[in-house]
Amino acid sequence: MKNKGSSLLYVLIILSVLSVFLTGFIFFTKNRYKILNLNSAYSYDLKIKLAENEKAFSDSIYKSGILIAGNKISLNNKHEYYNSGVAEDSTGKTNLKRLLYFKQNEKSTGGFNITDIKDQNGNSYHLPLKENMLYPDLIIIYGKNILNENISAAENIKFIRKNNDEINIETISFYFEGE
Repeated sequence: MKNKGSSLLYVLIILSVLSVFLTGFIFFTKNRYKILNLNSAYSYDLKIKLAENEKAFSDSIYKSGILIAGNKISLNNKHEYYNSGVAEDSTGKTNLKRLLYFKQNEKSTGGFNITDIKDQNGNSYHLPLKENMLYPDLIIIYGKNILNENISAAENIKFIRKNNDEINIETISFYFEGE
């Protein structure tokens, strides 16, 4: 009789331990989906906040300009923070130049680089583009890594021939990923 009572007690202990582990496992798997959704929502909110900070910083740079090697360079528009880098011309004067005409992986004044260039038909273009050459309307994707988050912005541009030697680039639209 003593063996039956003690073996029943062991079975009850084992069943209670199994039920504790099983309950914990069920709770974990049920809440794992919620945890993953919270992480992705946090990542999305962080990207939105980082994009807002970049916009505010580009506004500030647009108003105050950039001081490089003792020369103050003023931005002509807010988009030059994303699409232009500092270059020296043939006279040695520093000025802003579109990233389209730089080599791959060059960064803009705001630290963005070009990740993709396509036209409306889906044709890809590689850097550097030739200056004073007429291209179709292009979509340019700029990217920057901040706090291990990749933020990207897209710019639609149009090439307009000013005269035989000069092409102007006009920004049609500019937006951040998720806008």
